[in-house]
Amino acid sequence: MLAALGFGSICLFTVLVMTKRISAVAGLVLIPTVFGLPALAVIAFSLAVTINWPSLRVQNEKLKPHAGTVVMVISLILAAGAFSGVLNESGMVKAMSDALVAHLPR
Repeated sequence: MLAALGFGSICLFTVLVMTKRISAVAGLVLIPTVFGLPALAVIAFSLAVTINWPSLRVQNEKLKPHAGTVVMVISLILAAGAFSGVLNESGMVKAMSDALVAHLPR
């Protein structure tokens, strides 16, 4: 819960700094308990982009240079999550650790 509050506070602080409008995002404090942290991040980003750059053309100009990097990072995170899930759920992690421990001297 403390980590969730910390991340929520960071997202809220980021939005407040980006928008310089406290009243527009004051309700975001309660979102981590209702929707979860991913929803908070998406809503905070959406609000910040919409308030800072109301025109869709300007939003595209500002965000397009970063699109390739974001796609690469998200792909890497999803792949790492899938890989660790496969390793944990299939029992491979336990088998590898048992094999490593078997080679250690007693």
